[in-house]
Amino acid sequence: MEQSNSDLAGHLRTVYLTSVEQVEFTQHDGSVSQYILGRIPFRSLAAYKKVGDKVIEVLEAKFKWPVVIVANRTIISTRGKKRAILFLQPSTTPARAAPAPAPSRPSTSPSSPTSWPPPT
Repeated sequence: MEQSNSDLAGHLRTVYLTSVEQVEFTQHDGSVSQYILGRIPFRSLAAYKKVGDKVIEVLEAKFKWPVVIVANRTIISTRGKKRAILFLQPSTTPARAAPAPAPSRPSTSPSSPTSWPPPT
């Protein structure tokens, strides 16, 4: 599509499809028909609006089915937003001191002056 419509190439570089599926539906008269559903990310919707009519015309001519393009949005919960902010902010708590070294054990080398077992 980009090659045949060079004037659209600048706008189409920022638009990409995340998924495409063929959907069947029942019409009012009872007959079953199909359409092609394409999904684009919401951030590329503005660029798609500039060339959307021409894109749909080309796709419908190529596939001989009606084409519907929808933009998907990702909605982040308020808990997720707050949690992301907490992780991104630097910590305000004071730095923790290094842990104290573990107590040393008495030496049990053979050159030790103490003997085992103790005298009876």
